[in-house]
Amino acid sequence: MNKSIFTPFLILLLSVGVYAQSQTGKASFYADKFEGRTTASGEKYKHSKLTAAHKTLPFGTKVKVTNLANNQEVEVVINDRGPYVDGRIIDLSKSAAEKLGFINLGLADVKMEVIDAGDGKGKTQPVSIEKVSVDEKEFYELSISRLKPAGFGVQIGTYQELVN
Repeated sequence: MNKSIFTPFLILLLSVGVYAQSQTGKASFYADKFEGRTTASGEKYKHSKLTAAHKTLPFGTKVKVTNLANNQEVEVVINDRGPYVDGRIIDLSKSAAEKLGFINLGLADVKMEVIDAGDGKGKTQPVSIEKVSVDEKEFYELSISRLKPAGFGVQIGTYQELVN
């Protein structure tokens, strides 16, 4: 009986904990070189989408980010892990940073609030792996044999220092 009451209470407590989550800190945004690269959730990064990276929030979590300097807000979806720079709490897509108005600054002081907890699953699609055939001509064979040179050899060099 106690377990049947405790389990729903625990689930409720954990889900409320995610929804009540709020952080204040520095935000940055992805550089252009990340366009088209695969995120930790398996999605391709596009700077035109309103997405973000967070170290611990589940993938799919919807977050409201407020720029504390100008009170502009944007809602983003967590689809990557990071930022891995001390003092930063979230990495935003370029379009999200534009909406918050800090593209020229590079960093902004923000408040981040969880709106909707994600399921932790990325939007990855099954990948079919094709077996690659390898042409035997691509491999090399190395044979080693010991040689005994006939005669003598002299090696000449110039040295500026006596110890050489």
